[in-house]
Amino acid sequence: MTAASRRKMSYPPREKVLLVEGATEVRLIPFLMEANGVAWPDDKANASVQIRDKDGFQNIVDRAVIEAAIRETSRRITGIILDADQAFTERWIDIRNCCLPYFPGLPEVPTPDGLIVSNSDNQKLGIWIMPDNQSHGMLEAFLLQLVPGGEADPMLIYARQSCQHAKANLDAPYKDTHVRKAEIHTWLAWQDDRDGSCIRLFLRRS
Repeated sequence: MTAASRRKMSYPPREKVLLVEGATEVRLIPFLMEANGVAWPDDKANASVQIRDKDGFQNIVDRAVIEAAIRETSRRITGIILDADQAFTERWIDIRNCCLPYFPGLPEVPTPDGLIVSNSDNQKLGIWIMPDNQSHGMLEAFLLQLVPGGEADPMLIYARQSCQHAKANLDAPYKDTHVRKAEIHTWLAWQDDRDGSCIRLFLRRS
């Protein structure tokens, strides 16, 4: 499916909708929810929240996209998850400016323990900027925090060394800003994948 066709898709209204940047989040978030006690059914129509892939940051911080999401008839709760990348402050300013007309109570600085605000129509808005709602990074930096054993995990240490070696000696083409992505995917590739999902595996172990 092309980016253009994805943006033109119409979605049925839901009371709870989560806007995300890409397909990785769509696949991962149900595992995170299950790991925290929220069941995710096989039939997405019965899921507790509808997760929508908006195909990139710029397609979320679009006033028309935000307005359409908030104004859906049965909408009560809108969630937004973004990557900070290397510009946390700028990204927060962009998303805040988009949402401020509909949620004037948005603070100037997001809270590290999560941000949920309400408006006069009793709607709620939640925003989380990966990895921790306060610093540069992305989804993969958040996932690294879930590795059993943390920074001391021997395979994570070796995965990092391998990525460094590949970059320095083999001209691995990943961007410097994507080093955490290279590290977590290397670590995941070395896990037992008998259940069909390395992500599910390490969440269960965390």
